[in-house]
Amino acid sequence: WYRDKREVGDEEYDKFYENLANTKIPFKFMLHYSTDVPLSIKALLFIPSTNTEKFGMQQEASDLHLYCRKVLIKQKCSELLPHYLRFVKGVVDCEDLPLNISRENYQDSHLMAKLRNALTRRVVKLLEDEIQKDEEKYNKWYDEFSNFLKEGLTTDKENGELLLKLTRYKSTKSTKLISLDDYIDSMKSGQKNIYFIVAPNQQQSLDSPFLETFKESNLPVLILPNHIDEICLKNVNEYRGFKFLNIESNFEEVSGDLDSKIAVDKDHGIPESEITPFSLWVKSELSPTISKVTISKRLKTAPAVIVGQVSSSMRAMLAMVDQSQFEQATRDQSIEINPNHPVIVKLNKLRKVDIQTATLLLKEVFDHVMLQSGIPFDIQKSSTRSYKILEMLLDYKTSGFDDGQPQIIVEDVEKKSAKKDKK
Repeated sequence: WYRDKREVGDEEYDKFYENLANTKIPFKFMLHYSTDVPLSIKALLFIPSTNTEKFGMQQEASDLHLYCRKVLIKQKCSELLPHYLRFVKGVVDCEDLPLNISRENYQDSHLMAKLRNALTRRVVKLLEDEIQKDEEKYNKWYDEFSNFLKEGLTTDKENGELLLKLTRYKSTKSTKLISLDDYIDSMKSGQKNIYFIVAPNQQQSLDSPFLETFKESNLPVLILPNHIDEICLKNVNEYRGFKFLNIESNFEEVSGDLDSKIAVDKDHGIPESEITPFSLWVKSELSPTISKVTISKRLKTAPAVIVGQVSSSMRAMLAMVDQSQFEQATRDQSIEINPNHPVIVKLNKLRKVDIQTATLLLKEVFDHVMLQSGIPFDIQKSSTRSYKILEMLLDYKTSGFDDGQPQIIVEDVEKKSAKKDKK
């Protein structure tokens, strides 16, 4: 590491890394540099190509060795880099670091902090440089090591924006991994936020009812594959002045960038005069889980969605780590109903002639909306209700078999509703 890098061949680097890391697997990236600012540092750092933690093995121990003027001060010096960069291996020689005679303790913690900060930024810059050289090669590495960078986003506020430059996501407009800068380049003129959705794959994100108006407005949406990704973005909050926003947020928060807002269909939707009574009935039947009912301006194909204090992915996260916070997060939720959806329209008709059956069906619809939102519900009650509905449907379907005229519940409801309206 004291030699000029122009004098060192690839074979020497490979052999040095093999002995240092005790592996035959070649490194992915390498940094051999020397600087006098802000400290006199000579370093030879390697970034591996395989992530051993990915296979459920224990956390990697630091494999960085600290020297001062070629004299070993400490092996496996974890203080040289933040914990999330523990995968970096190599040698660091700092001539400015004062040490006591025993060489066991650091006499100047301020200098150590300065050294740590300088090395952290240099490692991040190395990864940025590798992106410029070969982005596809970097993306393959990122696939293996993304969990380390995400850990950094939750713990290292100071370098949060620098780490965001290294992250990669898919989007509703691209099946390939893209950077946040790529996303910003694809934003429409005047867009104020960076929108995202948490989904394991692109198809599932495209099927989300929350995405419908974003498709029509031609707004790109990032696809975050894991619950932790939302925590990472929320922890940093914004990038290049653009705020991160989950598309599951309240409609008022996301509507500013949307071109299209869905209105009530006067011909096929719930009549305007019946919207308030229907909403009050829904709130009454679903209380206390639901505290507010609103008419959706973004749903087209789904009958309803739940909009809570936190997103569905955060609810799933809370359910795993803190039951009390999860219960608090699932209180006082709102339900957005689609007044144009056939299920909602026919429920409104049914409640006027058979409120008992309408209530049964409303709760069945609500169970499905809860399931879609990742909110647990009483499975036993739901199963009993489903069997009851099936029994009723079969009764209606088979009641006219004797005279060859089977009846259908929907036709009966529409006829009864029409008669009641005439009266």
